[in-house]
Amino acid sequence: RSTLAAIGTLGLVLLAALFAAIVWWLVSQGWLDVSNRSAMAWVVLVMLGLMLGVGMSWSHIRRRLSGQAAVDRVDK
Repeated sequence: RSTLAAIGTLGLVLLAALFAAIVWWLVSQGWLDVSNRSAMAWVVLVMLGLMLGVGMSWSHIRRRLSGQAAVDRVDK
């Protein structure tokens, strides 16, 4: 949920496309075998973990790049 709130749906799609392109490149180079289900499961788990990690830390990354902090506004 925090990943979706931080980078949005478009960010998730772009990040998934980037990771899919990396996996495609690894397969085309012959470093990754698609028929090895165990290796592909590990690749999917690592990519999912990286996506969640980037999403959860995105506000910190954006603050470092732009210098502006993102805060939630609560009206009472």
